[in-house]
Amino acid sequence: MKKKYIYFIMTLSIIVIIFGFFLLSGENSNKKPTKKVDKEEKIKQIISNDFYSDDTTISELEKITNSTMLTSDIVFGKDSTLREKPKDAIYKKFKLNKYESTIDKYATIVEKRFISKLEYSSTKVSSGNVDYKIKPWYFYNYSSDLTAFTVKILDYINYDVSKLVSNYDEYSAYEYRARAIALDVMNNHLINYDNTEGEIVNYEVRFTGDKPDKDSLYSLYQNLIGTSSKHSIMNGGDETKNQDTRVSGYLNEAIQKGLINKDNFFN
Repeated sequence: MKKKYIYFIMTLSIIVIIFGFFLLSGENSNKKPTKKVDKEEKIKQIISNDFYSDDTTISELEKITNSTMLTSDIVFGKDSTLREKPKDAIYKKFKLNKYESTIDKYATIVEKRFISKLEYSSTKVSSGNVDYKIKPWYFYNYSSDLTAFTVKILDYINYDVSKLVSNYDEYSAYEYRARAIALDVMNNHLINYDNTEGEIVNYEVRFTGDKPDKDSLYSLYQNLIGTSSKHSIMNGGDETKNQDTRVSGYLNEAIQKGLINKDNFFN
């Protein structure tokens, strides 16, 4: 009787093992093979999903690039130089919501122009890295002019811009209002930031294994916004010399249009 019991247990165990084997085989056969994403596609996804996403934040970009990112360099998202908002309490205190539609309207136009004018292509190289040829829209120069114009507006109304340090909350309210004016006026001059000469910037994204180096991604980002261009304000070219002329012209236009009220700035 004992032997029969032992044989029964052994037979049952074998059946369970065989059944489990076929079950696992069936599950594995239903699994789709993992698609290997090539290096060029990986970078393309980072550009589309991270660099130029409405949901991207500065902290996320800093994690991707392992570098400090400045608001003035950010094209898209709530932290961008176009859309960044003051704290909620300040936003309500100065009733800044009335300028939000203006900022959103012109920020969207700038974002669309950036995307439509930016061109880039990639080629794998024997070293395992990826070469890029970039025809940038000069967002870096646009952002620099936007900041300079905003400060010039505040100077025109005799606002003490040193409050950027001593009273940042108040400064952020004035800056937001001035930025709405600046975006409005500069919308008529976006051609100033077009790459009319067809300048091409070359850059090699380095890889370690299948992963792009983070510092290399930071440099790629900067190249895409035109920071390294020969016409970049960063490089002290003609655009730097001409910035004050451009910004002074923008201010005169804002005054002529009656966009700035010295006596009631938050009109």
